[in-house]
Amino acid sequence: MEVIIDGVKYIPAPIAETFDFDDGNGPVPAHRHSNGRGWVADTATVSPDAYVGPNAWVFGNARVSGRVFGYARVYA
Repeated sequence: MEVIIDGVKYIPAPIAETFDFDDGNGPVPAHRHSNGRGWVADTATVSPDAYVGPNAWVFGNARVSGRVFGYARVYA
């Protein structure tokens, strides 16, 4: 959504989401993966065609290119 003030167009920055992976770091920037809807920390790398199940977490510096199911916790 854009906003025009005095003829100047502004596009607001998206609101960052956070999630607490219960690793002692508190809430960190994260998002739901588009394929499976599991939580992925912004510091982790997950390929777009990977699957991260709705109850799975990928955080830290983890790298995932396959499938993560159930209540799996993937971190590095």
